[in-house]
Formats: sequence, structure tokens, C-alpha cells
Amino acid sequence: KKRWGRICEKIYLETNKRDVRKVEVFDIDAALAYRAEFISMQRIKGYDVPVRLVLSGADGSGFQLDIERYWANAPVSPSIFVLKPPK
Repeated sequence: KKRWGRICEKIYLETNKRDVRKVEVFDIDAALAYRAEFISMQRIKGYDVPVRLVLSGADGSGFQLDIERYWANAPVSPSIFVLKPPK
């Protein structure tokens, strides 16, 4: 809840009370902005990774993301996170 008492996000847990099943985010008017549902999960090298993730908006639009491959701790150069000023 925000400090003025409005709900800004709901997090739904699995029955084990540890794993997240669904997240709903609300706008300032307490209307649903979007929802993310973790349909299926897998554990890869100590990380919980979704197999299927469904994202949807309040208007019913959305998409389903199916993860086929995941590289845990892949080497990444810090330079790819540097933003260069526009020319």
C-alpha cells in the first residue's frame, strides 16, 4: 500500500508461501495497470526461472513468453551498460 492507503501492487504466493505465482500492479486510481503470471517455473543453477510467463494489461491485451534456454551467470562486459550521449 502507498502511504495514503491505496493498493499499488498485489503479490500472490504459491501454497508454500515462498514462491510468487502472480503479480498485479495498479495505477493511481487503483485500477489494474498490468498483471504478470508465472505459469511454470524451473530451477537452473540455483535460479528460479519461468518456463512460461504471461503478461496482460487491463484491456485484455498481452503476450505469453516461453523461455526455451537460459544461461545462468553468462559473462557480460560492463561496457554494454554504458549509455552514450546522442550526437
